[in-house]
Amino acid sequence: MNTKNLIYAFMCMFAVSVMCSCSSTPGNFGLYSDDLRYLPVEKDDYYTFVDIKTGEEKGHYDEILSMYRDGYAMIQEDDSIYFVNHDQEKCFGPYASATSFSEGIAWVAPKGKGLMAINKKGETLFDLPQAEMVGIFREGLSIFFDSEKRKIGVVDKEGNVVISPKYQFCIGMYVDGLLGVAEENGKYGFIDKEGNVVIPFQYDDIIGDGGMYNTNLWRGIKEGRIPVKKGSQWGVVDREGKYVITPQFDYILLDGENYLFRKDWKYGWCDRDGKYIIEPQYEEVSPFGNGPLASVGLEIENEDMVGYINIDGDTVITLPCDDEVSRPFWTNGLAITQMDGEYGLINEQGKWEVNPQYREIALYGDMYLVKDGEGDWGLIGKDGKYLVNPAYDRVIRDVYLNNSGLLYAMVAESDYFDMTSVVDDFETAISKVKTWSVAEVCEFFSLLDSDFSRYRTNTQLYYESGDNSSVEMKAVYGSDIWTQKSNGWWYDYILNKDAKINQYLVILSLKNKAIDHLQSIEDAIEEKLRSNPEISDFSIQHDNSSITINLTTK
Repeated sequence: MNTKNLIYAFMCMFAVSVMCSCSSTPGNFGLYSDDLRYLPVEKDDYYTFVDIKTGEEKGHYDEILSMYRDGYAMIQEDDSIYFVNHDQEKCFGPYASATSFSEGIAWVAPKGKGLMAINKKGETLFDLPQAEMVGIFREGLSIFFDSEKRKIGVVDKEGNVVISPKYQFCIGMYVDGLLGVAEENGKYGFIDKEGNVVIPFQYDDIIGDGGMYNTNLWRGIKEGRIPVKKGSQWGVVDREGKYVITPQFDYILLDGENYLFRKDWKYGWCDRDGKYIIEPQYEEVSPFGNGPLASVGLEIENEDMVGYINIDGDTVITLPCDDEVSRPFWTNGLAITQMDGEYGLINEQGKWEVNPQYREIALYGDMYLVKDGEGDWGLIGKDGKYLVNPAYDRVIRDVYLNNSGLLYAMVAESDYFDMTSVVDDFETAISKVKTWSVAEVCEFFSLLDSDFSRYRTNTQLYYESGDNSSVEMKAVYGSDIWTQKSNGWWYDYILNKDAKINQYLVILSLKNKAIDHLQSIEDAIEEKLRSNPEISDFSIQHDNSSITINLTTK
């Protein structure tokens, strides 16, 4: 399983489609943090936390990775991760990789070491050396990817493996006692906390790559309304796997008590039984969420408009359309809407509470992050008054993910790497070098005369590729390996089989995690070169992912 699939195994819900980009009210479900007093932002060449009550900047860092979660935020300095408290004191670290705290536990990987779980005092609870990747704890359990078995298992807060690694993928984490997983054949089902199969493995997908944790995953499982895909069609099952809505839609999203669906590339709404409430007729929509109105794209008298409709399908508000539908109404009664390329806030009567004047607006609790005409970010309240003046280059990604019930530091990866195989592969290559005649080189490496060319200065002798590296070795030669012989008209060049070869070029190309340990590998290689009795001299160079050695034999 490659890195892309590893990340998918834990975070396959990260892809968020247009139709559900802002589905339900943040905080209802998912991993939402309401610890919002300190806003993490970037300014010029540093990152800082802005106290939204005072406007004061707290701390200067190379990078801020997360909001405050469970009392700690994550920052990065000198390529190392640290946890800081609300006083911006470094409490734990340095680490190569880490998750945010969840249920009082964070996963961390010290530099060059494997994964371990720590508590909020920074104390190690247990190690999980077999894990290549882990997800945050939820409902007392954490998903991990076993580095040897290349499968997904489950561990509890005491470090006990409660479900042995045997699954190919999983969807997020446990929700209300259920976990969506896939077997090697790619079919999905659900298991409970003991690993018992609750919903059989028969679906081609579950939840949907466009659904967010606080909608299709969290609400779907908790309420027994789980989107599943059979073939190319989506339906809904309950917690026992019984169909509530048979597969019939191109896509389906939980939207309040009902569903937003797409059929034949048109969006509409249906009730819990699949009965149409609003016929599929719209090409662009946003969901109702917890509000009374949903945004849809309309064409009125050949002019594109944004409309807000109620659950009966009646158009309540119409606005000139720029190029996208507006976003849902939240429980505070306002919706982010665009006009003439600028964003503002409207109320449920379609009146502007905050006039369109910003390049971007995003929700932050019951407040709004705004990007002004100069490209600077600030924070306003519902009344449009600044709580944090616009002075910042950007707001960190974790803030936006938080609105979706997600978090940035959801997964940690082991930093342990056994470089033995890489160094052994290199040693195997250089064990073949010595001062040879051309004839001996041809015999030992099974080369033909045609493998040598007058128009280049080297020829490949050896190549081997593994999981973390590849080794290529070439013989380096000059014009002395050729003998001129006249045929009466011009000269033929004959390979001189007695000529000596004592120079070699070895290229070690690193892959995957080996790249992060390049310097340690280079040091080990240098030691091997110095101890090789056939080598009289060598030089080493490296770039970001490869090590090149020029060597001469005795």
